[in-house]
Amino acid sequence: MYYVRTFVGGAAKYDPRSKKYAEYKCDVCNHIECFDITFNPTFNFTKSRRCPKCLSLGTDDYKKNIQQQIETIILDIEEKQKKKAELEKELQKL
Repeated sequence: MYYVRTFVGGAAKYDPRSKKYAEYKCDVCNHIECFDITFNPTFNFTKSRRCPKCLSLGTDDYKKNIQQQIETIILDIEEKQKKKAELEKELQKL
């Protein structure tokens, strides 16, 4: 998720009930999430945050997850091909 803007919501700026929010948008699913920063003066805007909808940190994280899934599928295929070759050898012996 990346930082988009900061805004005040709820009431006028001088009203004690007003709250300050930081808006973040997800790179992958375009989900918009607002964080309440009213009582947090040391809020870190540059920190990468996980999207609550798709649970990714950003497009790089999403790409890494897909590549990792592809690698695990390739490893599974290789293991099954080895197992198939062993079974075929046993079948030829019979």
